[in-house]
Amino acid sequence: MKAKLVRDRIPQIIEEAGKTCRYRIVYGRERLDFLYKKALEELYEFSEEPSAEEAADMYEVLRALCLEHAISMDVVANVAAEKRMKNGAFLNGFVLEHVGEEESQLELDLDDTFEELLERTMKENNEGR
Repeated sequence: MKAKLVRDRIPQIIEEAGKTCRYRIVYGRERLDFLYKKALEELYEFSEEPSAEEAADMYEVLRALCLEHAISMDVVANVAAEKRMKNGAFLNGFVLEHVGEEESQLELDLDDTFEELLERTMKENNEGR
């Protein structure tokens, strides 16, 4: 089995079911690395099967990441509301394809599927470590 971050009570639940497991607790940069990987995993699972269960998993990973960075979820909610008021939300499906600039043009390549983007992101993250 490949090591992966699990919810805090999972080792206890496994042992209470009469099974054994080996785990370790990670800290610092390693914990952040596992949290970022977990965020991608949960986002992918939500894309495959949108549900409250999968959304709750993404939410818990976000809570853990914010805690690691000393960011209050109340502050996140307030900033989100401010940004929604100023810039809107993501409800209407606007896809920016071109932005004109005075001397040049910025072209955004958004043709990748979610799976291609996820695969490339994970590959780039693994090469950088």
